[in-house]
Amino acid sequence: MIGKVEHITRFGLFVTFSTDDTVSKKTGLMRWSALPKGHPKYQIGDLVSFEISKEHTDGKIDLTYLDEDFKSIFGQFLEETEHRLESLKAVNKDLR
Repeated sequence: MIGKVEHITRFGLFVTFSTDDTVSKKTGLMRWSALPKGHPKYQIGDLVSFEISKEHTDGKIDLTYLDEDFKSIFGQFLEETEHRLESLKAVNKDLR
């Protein structure tokens, strides 16, 4: 799965994501110990690949890091999507 880094704490990265069976967003914690040593630092807004390792009864979700390069896999798709969103914003601005 792919998620977006929303918060960075001393515990790890809080990653927001959507599952296939729901439109609502969920947030899980990827602990620092789950990230590989020497990995570049993440910033808020970065995309990260993960799998859900455990869902607790209290609603908390633990995430495990997966090593995937998003830019090489989804780079062109992300660029095209960004261009489409920008053109839609311009059209919407003209309609107001």
